Amino acid sequence: MDELEAVFHLSPVPQVPTHLDLHPLNIMLSEEHFFLVDWVNGGICDPYFDLATFATFQCLNESQTLTFLTYYFEHPPTQFEWNRFIVTRPIRLFVIAAALLNSSTDENRSISYEEALETCKLPSLVDFGKNEINEPLWLHGLKMLKSGLTLIDQENYKAALRYLQKNLIDSNP
Repeated sequence: MDELEAVFHLSPVPQVPTHLDLHPLNIMLSEEHFFLVDWVNGGICDPYFDLATFATFQCLNESQTLTFLTYYFEHPPTQFEWNRFIVTRPIRLFVIAAALLNSSTDENRSISYEEALETCKLPSLVDFGKNEINEPLWLHGLKMLKSGLTLIDQENYKAALRYLQKNLIDSNP
């Protein structure tokens, strides 16, 4: 977390209005225009949080993600933009996990992290996005935590973090 904080401190992006719950059910289409609805979680924040949330919950592959980011940035993402996006994805999942685990009201039965991992089937992020109401919040939080941990264990995440650290430290002596 210290490494991430340093990277984000050295690579600030302009804070903009962000939705922070961006998924297809919160996007309404009208002819050739679209509108974002349900701004209950919205605020002024890092735009990469919305980009990461949408791409992750839609399970966009690399090609689809590049197309999505190209439309957002109005140009193909630079190496910095691409790596900043890759590093932001698990952070967003950890924030969601913390919120779900913190707001869980099911205290009738305590369960260890190990027991939860052994007993619950962890679906894909698309399955999580469907929000199966019959599961407790702590289980969804655990799924988000595991998904974030899986992302930071991947080589593309490690390479993106190394790229940002090297380039930001070189440009900010």
